[in-house]
Amino acid sequence: MFRLVLILLMYCNSAISSSYLFINQQQGDTVSVFDRDTLSFKTKMPALEGPAGIAINGDKPWIAVTYPEQGMVSFFDTEKLIPLEHLSVGGSPFGVVFANKLLFYSDWDAGIVGVIQPGTGRVIKKIIVGKSPAGIATDACESQVWVLNRESNDVFVIDSNRLKVIKK
Repeated sequence: MFRLVLILLMYCNSAISSSYLFINQQQGDTVSVFDRDTLSFKTKMPALEGPAGIAINGDKPWIAVTYPEQGMVSFFDTEKLIPLEHLSVGGSPFGVVFANKLLFYSDWDAGIVGVIQPGTGRVIKKIIVGKSPAGIATDACESQVWVLNRESNDVFVIDSNRLKVIKK
């Protein structure tokens, strides 16, 4: 099961179209930007201290970055290569993924997945999952969000339309 999830995760991430690759430096305060075709370094975008998770939005020219030590999530413009806003969500947001025009983030300490409505910056739902949710991904259709829980050693599947757990 985990092998299938990892294969699907790699496929979904590689299917995203963008001119750039984005890499965060958790020991620092930047997100590095590389040209996708040449893999050459382009620039660094200023971030908050300790960026961890990173996700590319397929609908809008944005990426989202999480900061577990600060309880924050940031949005960046991927065309202008600038920060847009920093949101305080509390807890320890770690993994992050866009699905169904929403942003889902795993909260390592609280055992939840928070759902943010991009554009408004509001947390619209908190969904209880297993212990220490870290990895989070979506299927190619963005109809499901998969949450890998490190300490409870399980996977939760969330319906991204109904915002409910449908399988454990």
